[in-house]
Amino acid sequence: MAFWSALTVFGTAACGNQAIDGVAKSANSNNAPQIAVPHPLDVTRYAAAPCSAMDAAHLRKFNGRAPGRPARSFTGDPACSWDFGGPHVVGGVIVAHADDGLRLLYRLQLVGEYLEGYFSPTEVADYPAVFHSRDDGRPDGACTLGVGVNAQWYLVLTVIGRPGDDSCTAVRNLAGAVLDRIEQGG
Repeated sequence: MAFWSALTVFGTAACGNQAIDGVAKSANSNNAPQIAVPHPLDVTRYAAAPCSAMDAAHLRKFNGRAPGRPARSFTGDPACSWDFGGPHVVGGVIVAHADDGLRLLYRLQLVGEYLEGYFSPTEVADYPAVFHSRDDGRPDGACTLGVGVNAQWYLVLTVIGRPGDDSCTAVRNLAGAVLDRIEQGG
């Protein structure tokens, strides 16, 4: 996994984004499936301190070179960046809040949010997940994954690599490491 050069962890992006939640609520929520999270996790502390989502042991698994650097997400919320080595590659995770957690992504799919992109349900370490994006950047090395962690919170992880990189496998591996860290209570 040395082909990653940076990882950014974003905090509470959906929490402050009324526009996204409003569009999704325009779809009939009854048509979106209920999302069961078998082992709910408390992630509120990671929204405020997203750099704590990876410790030194987890960073070593991804050839992380330094502790996280505080940053901001695209919505201005707390974020974190890590250097994983390699040129022109970025990854990220958003600790996001919504009234119905990961189900928000299903509601967005119902209103056509992913028509030009992709939406593919999956699981990571027994947690419900969805590969999703408004635009399909997978051929260019980009992949996004949402992972439900409890009824109101979900993680959104993105890896942007080089064209031809298997960023979807990379983002799944990254999600597993972040979930492991959160489960350990670190």
